[in-house]
Amino acid sequence: MHEHIVTRSPGVHENWPHLFDRPGILASAERKMTDLYARGIRTIVDLTTVDLGRDIELIVDVARRSRVQVIVATGVWWMPQRYFFGHGVEKLRTRPRWNYNHISDDILPALRAAGVSEDQLDQMLVRNPRAIFEASGL
Repeated sequence: MHEHIVTRSPGVHENWPHLFDRPGILASAERKMTDLYARGIRTIVDLTTVDLGRDIELIVDVARRSRVQVIVATGVWWMPQRYFFGHGVEKLRTRPRWNYNHISDDILPALRAAGVSEDQLDQMLVRNPRAIFEASGL
């Protein structure tokens, strides 16, 4: 469960928009998500962080065209944007719960509160990874 619907280099699209074929990316992502659904995958976790060019509007568009649910990452992968070196991240931090219990203590209760069923959680956390590993022969 480590997917990237699309990654970009921050700033490239803003300065050279002709290099970013949004309709083509949407079409390609839609085909891939349809294939995932046909293979039994119902939920993916997109770990594209802001420093990998996360485009949340694009991810939302892909998810809306797909029958596959998408959970997105927060935070950064490698290096925070330059802005935060001078200004800090305090304004972004709403729930500083970055510890090994974060998933079980925060994420799963929030998903349950949002109406995600135990069966859906089992699909995301157990059956989907099992199907991927079994299909790959690992």
